[in-house]
Amino acid sequence: MPEMPEVAVLASDLARIAHGRRLDGASFCMGSSLLPKILPPETRRALRSMVGRRTQISSLAKALILRSGTTAVSVHLGMTGQFRIGNIPKRHREHNLMTLSWGKSNCSFLDFRRFSRVRAALPSSPGALGGFDPNRGLFLRSKRNLAQDLSALKGIRSSPRITWLLRHGSTTGVGNYLANEALGRLNLSPFDACRDEEEAFRILRMCQQLAQRSFRAGGTSFGIGYFRLDGSEGRFSRQLAFYKNCNIPRTTFRNRSVFSRFAV
Repeated sequence: MPEMPEVAVLASDLARIAHGRRLDGASFCMGSSLLPKILPPETRRALRSMVGRRTQISSLAKALILRSGTTAVSVHLGMTGQFRIGNIPKRHREHNLMTLSWGKSNCSFLDFRRFSRVRAALPSSPGALGGFDPNRGLFLRSKRNLAQDLSALKGIRSSPRITWLLRHGSTTGVGNYLANEALGRLNLSPFDACRDEEEAFRILRMCQQLAQRSFRAGGTSFGIGYFRLDGSEGRFSRQLAFYKNCNIPRTTFRNRSVFSRFAV
């Protein structure tokens, strides 16, 4: 599933295409039975209302945001939601749910497993790690704001570190590869709870640093789930020291793959 860095990369790629342009078209695959669940009628109306207007594209945590005036739409990519530019191969057209057009640039939204959700609303949380803004690029939440966010992230001292991180992933932008990598580099067991809020703060700061590096490398691809706008893969997986490292023991913990030298 794309995490904060991958969503930020997609927002950056789309923002370059949309910059200074008006949205020329928003079309939908009306033949898909799952369209109302992924793109409900009010979301389609909101997107159509943006046609003819300039759009700003940004991201926050794991949400990609399209905004025009007071109208905003949030795209939660799920496991395999993705944007692609240009012609879509015939074998993939049944998965094409939406196409947005800026000039001659057609950006299609595909979802092969149908877990994505597109809603006519902004994300309800501030996103503890940060996101992408077209005016300042990738931004990371400040130390002060990050510390304040800890009060809303329940279970710091009562849940295993990996469980605490993943439970709040939709809020913070932290998913499995960032969580595994951060805990590994800090030499902390994923299976024990944080000692205190200061330690939890250090974990989120490490996640921010890794997210920044991942963003600069175009995100992290594992062959499925995330590709850049042009279909290319992100390169940060080459820099991972723990997640999917064949020299690090892998275990299944609460239905998630965990890579750690610590025993459960």
